[in-house]
Amino acid sequence: MRAILLATLLCFTALGAPAEPAPSELTGQLLVADPGMSDPRFAEAVVFVISHDEEGALGIVVNRPMGRLPVRQLVAGEPGDVIIHYGGPVQPSLIMVLHDAALAGDTSIAVGEKLAVTANEAEVLKHRSESAPTLLTLGYAGWAPGQLEAELSAGFWAIAPAGNDILFGGDNGLKWERARARIPLEL
Repeated sequence: MRAILLATLLCFTALGAPAEPAPSELTGQLLVADPGMSDPRFAEAVVFVISHDEEGALGIVVNRPMGRLPVRQLVAGEPGDVIIHYGGPVQPSLIMVLHDAALAGDTSIAVGEKLAVTANEAEVLKHRSESAPTLLTLGYAGWAPGQLEAELSAGFWAIAPAGNDILFGGDNGLKWERARARIPLEL
């Protein structure tokens, strides 16, 4: 499954250049849960799609904070706290960081031209700033080939454009409503 391959790539890439998954129309977009979503793991969820292709899809939930963690627990000597989010039910011990592409390193996966995802949180957190926000998650959401397309056809999800205000904004309780407001009207 593509999700497992990407997670493994995030953790263990040893290549000199950032890995870049095949783009699709959903990569870099938001999946916004339908109000009637029956799966409690995804009720009122906003998922940022990291990768979507014929092998499946991978994304992270961006509106489920779990708690605060002192940054020094991840990077020795670094001040401040960071909010950890529930990223999804797959590999819940894997820390993933969504960040500006300028902070990308050797183990980063590019998501379009402006964003990247990295499993090396220490490297990203050392270089974070107000102008380059980050979002830390535990786990991710993954879909087998054709599964996400079936869920979209069934009306479980709507697609909306992503933006830094939703991805990195602080008011997690309103992200779902703001993302729903971005869903294009069908004519």
